[in-house]
Amino acid sequence: MEKIDALLVYGNSSPIPFAYRIDLSYNDLQFELIEEVATVTFMGLIAQIGGQMSLFMGSSILTLTQAAIMAIILIHRFLMDKQRQRNIVGDVVNNEFKEKNNGVKV
Repeated sequence: MEKIDALLVYGNSSPIPFAYRIDLSYNDLQFELIEEVATVTFMGLIAQIGGQMSLFMGSSILTLTQAAIMAIILIHRFLMDKQRQRNIVGDVVNNEFKEKNNGVKV
């Protein structure tokens, strides 16, 4: 009987005994706790959304401001060029009229 007990305890019938341990557990007794924790504040969330929109759309407040200023400059140049052309045409017409009348006032 002792030999059988030795076999159960040591698991080996060799003269060099060794001990081993078997851990048994049931999956039903184990559980995983899932807890939600807020890591971002509301203002931080708004800032992140704005940053992502700026990144993906390729525009920010500064870029939009620069585009508006550039549009104003281009419109101003267009109008000034148009006015210069009117002045040049008017000068040409006036000079031709003077040349035809040879300085005689009408």
